[in-house]
Amino acid sequence: MHIRDGIRRALGLAVLAAASVTGTAAAVEGELPVLGRLQAGLWQLRSLDNGRPLAAICLGDRAQLVQPRHRGVACTRSVVSRAQDAVEIRYNCPAAFGQTAIRVETPRLARIESQGVDNGVPFGFRAEARRVGSCR
Repeated sequence: MHIRDGIRRALGLAVLAAASVTGTAAAVEGELPVLGRLQAGLWQLRSLDNGRPLAAICLGDRAQLVQPRHRGVACTRSVVSRAQDAVEIRYNCPAAFGQTAIRVETPRLARIESQGVDNGVPFGFRAEARRVGSCR
């Protein structure tokens, strides 16, 4: 992804987020049965672009994957699309917003694509999320 493309996407997301972010986190979580297929435990997020580790998450609340860049931040969320094995969510937080697509491959493997703006700076990444064990 080129920087200019990232900025265009981020600006497009800003317009969409301002126009259509509705719902609460609790409402969205109830609409995400696909995430319930993922096993609880320790998950490693690894970049699909360069193979580098991005984060380790003790996954109890599977909705943490919706905001991989903004875990633990109170944000409003809305479902953009959902299918049997995938979901796409738009979220809006103080000083940040984004959109994340999650495809559940198996109960121990998911693909995540997320992009948005954090404190005025665009971000975007593709990651593999893999269960690597139990949480300590």
